[in-house]
Amino acid sequence: MDVKQFGKRIIFRREELDLSQKQLADIIHISNIHLSNIEHGKALPSFSTFLDLCAALNVSADYLIAGNVYPELSVELSEKTKRCSDENKIIISKIVDVFLE
Repeated sequence: MDVKQFGKRIIFRREELDLSQKQLADIIHISNIHLSNIEHGKALPSFSTFLDLCAALNVSADYLIAGNVYPELSVELSEKTKRCSDENKIIISKIVDVFLE
């Protein structure tokens, strides 16, 4: 897990919900300093705090850990892609590249 990206996803969602760092820290019962360290990749939350973050930010654990907004869709796409020929996998990759530009 990329702890920097983990923290950035927390910041992004917190700001999306228009919560200050202090407000979120109060909601999940940790210090503002600890939350700051988590958001900047200097610390990881305990399991309990992690679950509280998911609930307070209304996101899945998979989103915070890996950035997957729709984990079931990721699994479905992965399974379908595995069944494709190598030639089709190259085409799929090029299509995805277009969307990422």
